[in-house]
Amino acid sequence: MKPFLLLGAAALTLASCSLQKQTSNTAKTLGIYGAGVIQKPVLTNLKVNPQSFTSSYAGSGTQGIDYHKSQAIAKAMIETKADVIIEPAYTITQSGSGISIALKGYAGRYENFRPMEMADTSLLIDVGIIDYNNGPGDTPAPKPAKKKGKAGWILLALLVGGAAAASGGL
Repeated sequence: MKPFLLLGAAALTLASCSLQKQTSNTAKTLGIYGAGVIQKPVLTNLKVNPQSFTSSYAGSGTQGIDYHKSQAIAKAMIETKADVIIEPAYTITQSGSGISIALKGYAGRYENFRPMEMADTSLLIDVGIIDYNNGPGDTPAPKPAKKKGKAGWILLALLVGGAAAASGGL
Protein backbone atom coordinates (compact mmCIF):
# COMPACT_ATOMS: atom_id res chain seq x y z
CA MET A 1 0.00 0.00 0.00
CA LYS A 2 2.87 2.34 0.81
CA PRO A 3 4.45 2.00 -2.66
CA PHE A 4 1.14 2.91 -4.32
CA LEU A 5 0.66 5.87 -2.00
CA LEU A 6 4.24 7.03 -2.59
CA LEU A 7 3.87 6.56 -6.36
CA GLY A 8 0.54 8.49 -6.34
CA ALA A 9 2.08 11.35 -4.34
CA ALA A 10 5.03 11.53 -6.75
CA ALA A 11 2.67 11.55 -9.76
CA LEU A 12 0.59 14.38 -8.27
CA THR A 13 3.72 16.36 -7.43
CA LEU A 14 5.08 16.04 -10.96
CA ALA A 15 1.69 16.74 -12.55
CA SER A 16 1.20 19.93 -10.55
CA CYS A 17 4.38 21.43 -11.98
CA SER A 18 3.61 22.99 -15.29
CA LEU A 19 5.89 24.64 -17.75
CA GLN A 20 5.36 28.35 -18.12
CA LYS A 21 6.02 29.87 -21.47
CA GLN A 22 7.86 33.14 -21.24
CA THR A 23 8.10 35.43 -24.21
CA SER A 24 10.19 38.53 -24.44
CA ASN A 25 10.44 40.91 -27.33
CA THR A 26 13.18 43.40 -27.94
CA ALA A 27 13.27 46.19 -30.45
CA LYS A 28 15.98 48.58 -31.46
CA THR A 29 14.73 52.11 -31.88
CA LEU A 30 16.39 55.29 -32.98
CA GLY A 31 14.99 58.80 -32.90
CA ILE A 32 14.34 60.43 -36.25
CA TYR A 33 16.76 63.28 -35.55
CA GLY A 34 20.44 63.01 -34.83
CA ALA A 35 23.44 61.06 -36.00
CA GLY A 36 22.85 57.88 -37.96
CA VAL A 37 19.48 58.91 -39.38
CA ILE A 38 19.21 59.66 -43.07
CA GLN A 39 16.06 61.47 -44.09
CA LYS A 40 14.93 61.40 -47.69
CA PRO A 41 12.03 63.77 -48.34
CA VAL A 42 9.22 62.27 -50.40
CA LEU A 43 6.57 64.24 -52.28
CA THR A 44 3.12 63.07 -53.26
CA ASN A 45 -0.02 64.42 -54.86
CA LEU A 46 -3.30 64.51 -52.95
CA LYS A 47 -6.26 63.77 -55.21
CA VAL A 48 -9.56 64.83 -53.62
CA ASN A 49 -12.89 63.64 -54.97
CA PRO A 50 -14.97 66.82 -55.55
CA GLN A 51 -18.22 65.01 -54.68
CA SER A 52 -18.91 64.64 -50.98
CA PHE A 53 -19.90 61.29 -49.48
CA THR A 54 -22.05 60.29 -46.52
CA SER A 55 -21.29 57.33 -44.28
CA SER A 56 -23.08 56.04 -41.19
CA TYR A 57 -21.74 54.30 -38.09
CA ALA A 58 -23.61 52.72 -35.19
CA GLY A 59 -21.94 51.60 -31.98
CA SER A 60 -22.46 51.12 -28.28
CA GLY A 61 -20.39 50.92 -25.16
CA THR A 62 -18.82 53.10 -22.53
CA GLN A 63 -16.05 54.47 -24.74
CA GLY A 64 -15.91 58.21 -25.21
CA ILE A 65 -17.28 60.14 -28.16
CA ASP A 66 -13.79 60.50 -29.69
CA TYR A 67 -13.50 56.71 -29.92
CA HIS A 68 -16.76 56.45 -31.86
CA LYS A 69 -15.80 59.36 -34.13
CA SER A 70 -12.51 57.65 -35.00
CA GLN A 71 -14.40 54.41 -35.70
CA ALA A 72 -16.75 56.32 -38.02
CA ILE A 73 -13.73 57.80 -39.85
CA ALA A 74 -12.14 54.34 -40.17
CA LYS A 75 -15.36 52.86 -41.58
CA ALA A 76 -15.73 55.73 -44.06
CA MET A 77 -12.10 55.38 -45.19
CA ILE A 78 -12.66 51.67 -45.91
CA GLU A 79 -15.94 52.31 -47.75
CA THR A 80 -14.51 55.08 -49.95
CA LYS A 81 -11.00 53.57 -50.27
CA ALA A 82 -9.60 56.89 -49.05
CA ASP A 83 -6.28 57.69 -47.39
CA VAL A 84 -7.66 60.81 -45.71
CA ILE A 85 -11.07 62.41 -45.11
CA ILE A 86 -11.19 66.13 -45.90
CA GLU A 87 -13.54 68.39 -43.88
CA PRO A 88 -15.34 65.67 -41.90
CA ALA A 89 -18.70 66.81 -40.51
CA TYR A 90 -20.40 64.68 -37.84
CA THR A 91 -24.08 64.35 -36.96
CA ILE A 92 -24.15 62.48 -33.64
CA THR A 93 -27.25 60.90 -32.08
CA GLN A 94 -27.10 59.21 -28.67
CA SER A 95 -29.81 57.03 -27.16
CA GLY A 96 -29.11 55.08 -23.99
CA SER A 97 -25.78 53.33 -24.42
CA GLY A 98 -26.05 53.38 -28.23
CA ILE A 99 -24.62 56.00 -30.54
CA SER A 100 -25.07 56.63 -34.24
CA ILE A 101 -22.89 58.93 -36.30
CA ALA A 102 -23.55 60.24 -39.79
CA LEU A 103 -20.31 61.43 -41.39
CA LYS A 104 -20.09 63.71 -44.39
CA GLY A 105 -16.85 64.71 -46.10
CA TYR A 106 -14.57 64.40 -49.11
CA ALA A 107 -12.40 61.37 -49.83
CA GLY A 108 -8.74 61.99 -50.62
CA ARG A 109 -6.06 59.63 -51.93
CA TYR A 110 -2.30 60.06 -52.11
CA GLU A 111 -0.83 59.36 -55.55
CA ASN A 112 2.50 59.64 -57.34
CA PHE A 113 4.99 59.18 -54.50
CA ARG A 114 8.40 60.39 -55.63
CA PRO A 115 11.69 61.52 -54.10
CA MET A 116 12.14 65.25 -53.72
CA GLU A 117 14.30 66.92 -56.36
CA MET A 118 16.02 70.29 -56.42
CA ALA A 119 13.30 71.70 -58.71
CA ASP A 120 10.71 70.92 -56.01
CA THR A 121 12.35 73.24 -53.48
CA SER A 122 10.85 76.27 -55.25
CA LEU A 123 7.49 75.18 -53.82
CA LEU A 124 8.92 75.27 -50.31
CA ILE A 125 10.57 78.65 -50.88
CA ASP A 126 7.29 80.17 -52.10
CA VAL A 127 5.42 79.21 -48.92
CA GLY A 128 8.29 80.24 -46.63
CA ILE A 129 9.40 76.82 -45.35
CA ILE A 130 12.88 77.31 -46.83
CA ASP A 131 14.48 80.75 -46.55
CA TYR A 132 17.93 80.87 -48.11
CA ASN A 133 18.46 84.43 -46.83
CA ASN A 134 18.19 83.42 -43.17
CA GLY A 135 19.26 79.81 -42.99
CA PRO A 136 20.15 77.99 -39.79
CA GLY A 137 23.84 78.94 -40.11
CA ASP A 138 23.25 82.63 -40.74
CA THR A 139 23.46 85.16 -37.98
CA PRO A 140 20.52 87.55 -38.07
CA ALA A 141 21.29 91.24 -38.42
CA PRO A 142 21.27 93.06 -35.08
CA LYS A 143 18.17 95.10 -34.39
CA PRO A 144 18.72 98.77 -33.63
CA ALA A 145 18.42 99.63 -29.96
CA LYS A 146 15.32 101.53 -28.94
CA LYS A 147 15.89 105.09 -27.84
CA LYS A 148 14.89 105.67 -24.28
CA GLY A 149 12.47 108.54 -23.98
CA LYS A 150 11.90 110.97 -21.18
CA ALA A 151 8.41 109.63 -20.42
CA GLY A 152 9.76 107.20 -17.81
CA TRP A 153 11.60 109.96 -15.93
CA ILE A 154 8.55 112.22 -15.99
CA LEU A 155 6.34 109.42 -14.64
CA LEU A 156 8.87 108.69 -11.87
CA ALA A 157 9.01 112.38 -10.90
CA LEU A 158 5.20 112.55 -10.74
CA LEU A 159 5.04 109.44 -8.55
CA VAL A 160 7.70 110.73 -6.15
CA GLY A 161 6.06 114.17 -6.05
CA GLY A 162 2.62 112.64 -5.44
CA ALA A 163 3.95 110.43 -2.65
CA ALA A 164 5.70 113.39 -1.02
CA ALA A 165 2.56 115.55 -1.25
CA ALA A 166 0.42 112.78 0.22
CA SER A 167 2.75 112.40 3.18
CA GLY A 168 2.83 116.18 3.73
CA GLY A 169 6.49 116.57 2.80
CA LEU A 170 5.92 119.27 0.13
